[in-house]
Amino acid sequence: TERPHSFGMEKQKMASPILVGVNDLFFSAKIDAAARQLGVPLKCLPTCDHVLAAGREAAPPLIILDFESVGGDLTTLIRTIKSDPNLNHTQVVAFGRHTNAETLAAVKDAGADQVMPRSDFVQVLPELLGSCAKTPRIGAEAPE
Repeated sequence: TERPHSFGMEKQKMASPILVGVNDLFFSAKIDAAARQLGVPLKCLPTCDHVLAAGREAAPPLIILDFESVGGDLTTLIRTIKSDPNLNHTQVVAFGRHTNAETLAAVKDAGADQVMPRSDFVQVLPELLGSCAKTPRIGAEAPE
């Protein structure tokens, strides 16, 4: 879901949305509700290809990836983001089931900035989203 609101960032030009690679409607609704509460623009996307295309278009401050539900090759997506000069400043946070230790390790090795079990992600989500509301994006114009 994409919302044009940027509460708390009125002095900045249109804020780039946080991108969320998730194909779980229940969980995407939970993430969206947290972003709405903080006034943070957010866009949920179902596949790695959609995330990469939107990232190249918007240069987001943060990309969140649910490695249990997003479609596509997650490790290739993360490596591509981290090697793209227009995206390598973007923080990448990935989460999934704690029982999937192999994928947790592979995503971390691919270059994700933070990798965590879903239960930890739920607890840090408001802080994670809030930090994007307070920190201007690298390359963004200075506040007026």
